[in-house]
Amino acid sequence: MWDDQLYLIRDGGLNVGTSRLSLFDANSGEALYREEKLGRYSVRASPVAAGEHVYLATEEGEVIVVRRGAPFEIVAVNPMGETIIATPAIAGNEIYLRTRNSLFCIAAPD
Repeated sequence: MWDDQLYLIRDGGLNVGTSRLSLFDANSGEALYREEKLGRYSVRASPVAAGEHVYLATEEGEVIVVRRGAPFEIVAVNPMGETIIATPAIAGNEIYLRTRNSLFCIAAPD
């Protein structure tokens, strides 16, 4: 939930690489977009948001960055090199990503 926007991720279950993202207006229930395919990715972690972006950590070891709001737009895909199942954490201007073997801290410039 972010302001009046509700983001939902569908992980695809046993169908690896079929995760999809939906966005709804929380007040009206209207779908702003529904079941947008995230490419070949499987997302098990919860989405997190900061600034104007939503971050989706994938089992394939990449972080998908989606522009906040509608229309659906992937603005970046960042390879981390290891499987990510844990939900990223955001504190201040830093995002923490726990992969299978590492913990990354990525900070925005001051």
